[in-house]
Amino acid sequence: MDIRVGLAGDELVMHVQDDGKGFDPASAEKDGQAMGLFQMRERIALLNGKVEIVSAPQQGTDVRVRVPVSLRQRAVT
Repeated sequence: MDIRVGLAGDELVMHVQDDGKGFDPASAEKDGQAMGLFQMRERIALLNGKVEIVSAPQQGTDVRVRVPVSLRQRAVT
């Protein structure tokens, strides 16, 4: 398993990749078997972010998340 987190411009980027058994994301979400994927997408959407999930049976899984962040300093009052 490979996990990476970092900043790319004005986005927080998270990438998780494994070489596990994999699955078909479209089928899992369509069949209602992927509540965790739905919740992940929903939570990232609340942060105005994006989730990309690439997987296939026997091919592992690759999850990429991008969330906008503001790095401007706030004035202390």
